[in-house]
Amino acid sequence: MSRKIQATITQELYDHVEAIKEYGGYGSVSEVVNKALEKLVNDHASNEIYKYYLQKVRDGRNEVTE
Repeated sequence: MSRKIQATITQELYDHVEAIKEYGGYGSVSEVVNKALEKLVNDHASNEIYKYYLQKVRDGRNEVTE
């Protein structure tokens, strides 16, 4: 399931995102943000504390939908 999110960032950070989009040949700002988030998740995926918080989020979502 895909989710749409909205974020407010500084002009400076947005300039970097646009530059990475052009430099990396990405098709959209969304693609740059997805790639950055995937890298961040991968950097923390083996951390037990991160896994705890991820499970906490997933359990909370399941309580709402059950």
